[in-house]
Amino acid sequence: PPPIRDMIAARTGWRVLNFQDLAADDRGLWMENRPFECPGAVEIVLSKGAAPSWAVTLVSGSDRPLRQQLIVFLPNGGGAFRQEVLVPPVRYPYPTVIWTAPPGNYQDIETGRRLHSDSGSFVMEEMEAWAVQYVYVHGRFERLTISY
Repeated sequence: PPPIRDMIAARTGWRVLNFQDLAADDRGLWMENRPFECPGAVEIVLSKGAAPSWAVTLVSGSDRPLRQQLIVFLPNGGGAFRQEVLVPPVRYPYPTVIWTAPPGNYQDIETGRRLHSDSGSFVMEEMEAWAVQYVYVHGRFERLTISY
């Protein structure tokens, strides 16, 4: 949406992660599993009947490792959005991708903590390395480690 595009453009030097940012083997895996999705932006509905929110992985730089941050844009009424930074700028060895997860029950593999998602959750993944899931519960995002 245009308001989100404007908010991203205001972050000088940052842009949405795209397919070309991925390592060659990660591009192959992405095309195999999610060929029609953007690896840097997902639309999520946080509760039934709510306006959509967007999770976006922003990158800065052109050399690896890229700086990355994970931001969720939440509807704030009247077509406006507010930003919630889930992962502040950091350098990962390889770019992390994001993708939506279906409603269901999820468990943190490190702590055993369990959460249920009725609608809005998504995963941030360094392909073939680790993945964390963000589940929206009681008005906030909870983080679960689901793979390493």
